Amino acid sequence: MLMSLLNRFPEQFEVDGAVLPLRQMPLDRKTKRRILRGGYETAERRLVAKFVKEGDRILEFGGSLGVVSSILAKRVGSAGRVVSVEPDSSLRPAFDYQMQLNGLKVDCVCALGCPIWADVVPDEWKSKSFSNQGHSLSGRAESGSAESGVDSAPWKTALEICRESSLEPNVLIVDIEGAETVWCEHAPKFPESVDLLIVEFHPEINGEDVAGQTVQAVVNEGFEVVGFSRTVLAFQKSKAR
Repeated sequence: MLMSLLNRFPEQFEVDGAVLPLRQMPLDRKTKRRILRGGYETAERRLVAKFVKEGDRILEFGGSLGVVSSILAKRVGSAGRVVSVEPDSSLRPAFDYQMQLNGLKVDCVCALGCPIWADVVPDEWKSKSFSNQGHSLSGRAESGSAESGVDSAPWKTALEICRESSLEPNVLIVDIEGAETVWCEHAPKFPESVDLLIVEFHPEINGEDVAGQTVQAVVNEGFEVVGFSRTVLAFQKSKAR
């Protein structure tokens, strides 16, 4: 029975209260099976369930198909807001349908997001472009030219995105496949409004030492680790600040 279900895929499937149009999602079969088995973004979802609350104003880097975005929007409710940043414009129709299916409004910004509060993106990051990794949802910014057939999204800092979206976030969600290491060379300078971060680190991409330095960069901004699940950490503003 299970194998039959995995081979056919249900038309819809619910994850943390959000309905997914599983059969028509632009994913490979392996990823769809992982969703059915409850293994999609499990670590991030655990921390979202524990720390994100009604009324939160969220800036999310790495919106992808909008699965986590819709979970976030359901948690914050009508009193909150979610702005999601995703560089792959080919995912936008699926993202919009995900929101429509769940009756949600999430602002989606097509950009290569640089999660620092600065007026301009650092020059060494501007030289990177988006590399699409097929239907694995693990595309990321890399040196060199963009993959053929993939629109090159503009780089924007968190400050630029917040200004354009009229958002004063109190929560920052970051899952950008290794690009969080920008914090090692450029202080994020999180605004006073931000009191919670949920960040997925990628030691398999950047190495354990660099991942550790990236964690330290967040701590240097006056935050402390309050939760973790695998390589996803939750930070809250230190009360001793």
